[in-house]
Amino acid sequence: MVSPKREEKFSLGTGASGKQEDLALHVLHSLDQPICIVDADDCYLFANKAYAQLYSIGPETMRGTPIRKVIGKNFYNKQIKVLLERARKDGTSEYSGWIDYPEEGKRYIEADIRQYTYPDLIGKECLILQQKDVTDRVELDQRRKKSLHYQEQLMGNAPAMVWIAGNDLIPYFYNDSWLNFSGSTLVEQVREGWIGGVHQDDRQLVLDRLSYAKENRESVNIEFRLSYLMGGYRWVRLSGKPIDIPEVPLHALGASSNRGSISGRDSR
Repeated sequence: MVSPKREEKFSLGTGASGKQEDLALHVLHSLDQPICIVDADDCYLFANKAYAQLYSIGPETMRGTPIRKVIGKNFYNKQIKVLLERARKDGTSEYSGWIDYPEEGKRYIEADIRQYTYPDLIGKECLILQQKDVTDRVELDQRRKKSLHYQEQLMGNAPAMVWIAGNDLIPYFYNDSWLNFSGSTLVEQVREGWIGGVHQDDRQLVLDRLSYAKENRESVNIEFRLSYLMGGYRWVRLSGKPIDIPEVPLHALGASSNRGSISGRDSR
């Protein structure tokens, strides 16, 4: 347990009644959000119960204790000291990252540090630090990104021809099967698009059907002639539907086209 370096008299309101001070303290200590107040020497003036519990220390014990003795000297020197100095200079600073707590273990924290706007309340300049535990959100986001990565790998190696387009119907992803069929590189295909490879007699029909599917959030199934690497055109059957991708703010349309001539069709 950390012992206080010095005694610090702390009042939540000069001239305020004892009942008002007790009420303010009760409210601060009842909050689930960890909050502390730091003086100009980077020592704790106040820490509510939620903050003190993170370090398994009583709130009263923390008063007057240097921050570095509680959060660790290395973490203080590398991260927190700079943030406190920035808050004193600019009025505010923010931190987000992993913190290793004695009881809770590693947690991802978002912290906001601000100058106290009523310095006469305690008679000195100080900073208020509020922090929020967003570990669950961060871990969920990491799992989602990992899942999206695996899905992209699966689509990239799928035997069916696949592309994904944004709300403007201009694809930003093509899998290997599509590139092998068209004979284009990914850069060329993204830059030039695939519609130019559709037979001129089928092009407007394809655009109309895709636009309708996008606007009405419906699936699309269509057959058309597509330029082939070995020359000429091949009939392909495209099946696609609008999808929502968390990383993309606009609606996207994913589509797969089965290769091969459709019997009885002229591919000229």
